[in-house]
Amino acid sequence: MTDAIEIALISDDSGQLNSISVWDIRNGTQLMQYRGGGASRKSTLNVINGKFLVTANNVKPLLNFWALNNSDTIQNVKFVMPARVNCLSVSNDGLYLVAGIKENIYIWQISTGKMLTMLTKHYQNVNCIKFTDDGSHFVSGGEDGQVIVWNLSAVIGDRFSTDHIEALHVFSDHALPVTDLWIGIGGLSGLLATSSKDRTCKIYDMASGTLLLSLVFQEIITCLTLDRIESSLFIGTSQGNIYHHRLQPPPRTREYHITNDDEINNKFKGHEKGITCLAISLDEQTLLSGSEDSSVIIWNIQSRSLLKILPFKGVITNAVFMISNKVMFNHEEKLELVSKNFQRMINTSDNKEIVEVVHDMSNEEPENILQCYTNNNSNNSHKYSRTTRNDKTDTDDSRAELERLKKVNKELFDFCAKNVMT
Repeated sequence: MTDAIEIALISDDSGQLNSISVWDIRNGTQLMQYRGGGASRKSTLNVINGKFLVTANNVKPLLNFWALNNSDTIQNVKFVMPARVNCLSVSNDGLYLVAGIKENIYIWQISTGKMLTMLTKHYQNVNCIKFTDDGSHFVSGGEDGQVIVWNLSAVIGDRFSTDHIEALHVFSDHALPVTDLWIGIGGLSGLLATSSKDRTCKIYDMASGTLLLSLVFQEIITCLTLDRIESSLFIGTSQGNIYHHRLQPPPRTREYHITNDDEINNKFKGHEKGITCLAISLDEQTLLSGSEDSSVIIWNIQSRSLLKILPFKGVITNAVFMISNKVMFNHEEKLELVSKNFQRMINTSDNKEIVEVVHDMSNEEPENILQCYTNNNSNNSHKYSRTTRNDKTDTDDSRAELERLKKVNKELFDFCAKNVMT
């Protein structure tokens, strides 16, 4: 298969036939299977750089990675967690993995396997966690009803003094456990939508931390998703119903109660048990819903008509859309994941680690304007290093460092303006 098509990645909690299956949503045929990882945990399926897949085991404290064109798990690296993972998310650049384990949040650097930090702001289990599309922030929701927005750079920068790390926003508007999160396009400028067992869906402006809208439904909400222009909201409930709510024009009040008429006129009915996951296709014509009744239904959004039913052996835990690429069906090409065994605790000996940002000033066009290295052997480049120290620096050194960083920033800006924007 050479044409790029939109496919669905689906997993269930049985793990009898496979860990993840790949489906062509146009005709409902199965294209591929990924095996060897057991049953996949809910809210843990992620695609890394369009070349690798990762999920957490539903029973054991393990992560499983697959190359996109290989049905078997990657075996040369061990991904053992401190405990069973409740949820996880990978940044779009494929550099960082953040996981909710019990009431704690752990962050790893995938390429080195280093545990960068552990956050302990939730009081109960973390249920869901997601990165923004630019990877600058991530959001966590827990059993304690809290939704917390984190700045990734701030969290990693203070990774040896986690008690002093402050979250960007802490929302405590939900009265019961948070069940799902959705983050819009645009990084911190996007919308944040949350759902809870308190039967409400809340929509926030992440930049300001303002609650924009609270929708109150008559059923317990288990999952949600929005379209890309953030005008249509889809809600899955514990009774197996899916509701479509249009956000334009917005209600006149901040809190809006969904009536019986609203639900009847905008209901997708086909599942017999609670909805576990929802996903919208890239053309926004198709809705994918997974359920506790061991089935996935493909819907036409405009007509709310049922197109296909895909049967499974267990409760559906993950269902996501992605665009297939050529490497997926090219089994001869070898994909290697750059990673090491994941650490199960923070290594405090790394507090003097030097991170170098190398700016290539040669005449050749660089593949990336900024490249990060950990060695000291680089030619034709200016090296700028930042060392985390335990001892205090005096005022003169601080001022000199500030001036040097200003000079570095100006050089980088001039280089970008000359080589990228022209």
